[in-house]
Amino acid sequence: MLANGAAVLLVGILLTGHWLPLGPEKGLLRNFIFVAGLIGGLLLFFQIFARYLYEPILWWCLNHKALFLMLPALILLLGFGAGWDRPSSWAPSRKPTNRNHGGSRKHRLCSISSSMTWPASSRVHGKET
Repeated sequence: MLANGAAVLLVGILLTGHWLPLGPEKGLLRNFIFVAGLIGGLLLFFQIFARYLYEPILWWCLNHKALFLMLPALILLLGFGAGWDRPSSWAPSRKPTNRNHGGSRKHRLCSISSSMTWPASSRVHGKET
């Protein structure tokens, strides 16, 4: 139990130092209190769920399998049904467009940089030539 507390404390300190959720101007102590509240609240929620809610929910789902499995079946049916009116809505259209894609910008930049002249220098990377 002590090792778990030390691990949570270490993770909280490391997370506070890297994240600074309230900003650096609030200081490390306030940020640590905020992070500790978040971590503690999350751990408390999972502890309460595991101790009091998981077993009754699992018992109900196992005793009402048909009713429970209607929810994923409904989600699947609604998901498949959403694409019936647009059979290829997930795929990009293959119609040619007049939009300017990155190629012409790259061509412009290359033509600009090739027409530029650079001043001659006797030094290259800090060494005399």
